[in-house]
Amino acid sequence: EYTHALPAMGLDDADAARIARAGFEAAWCDDDQKARMLADVDAAVLALSALR
Repeated sequence: EYTHALPAMGLDDADAARIARAGFEAAWCDDDQKARMLADVDAAVLALSALR
């Protein structure tokens, strides 16, 4: 779905990554948990970008 939705909204993979990171940065959790979640997002983005 994202492969269709992002271009339709004028967004690319980098935009999607920024949106995802912003959600985790705004999460109501402690800094350690937030850092772990952001690291997971960054790893997932890196893995997905390797597939393209």
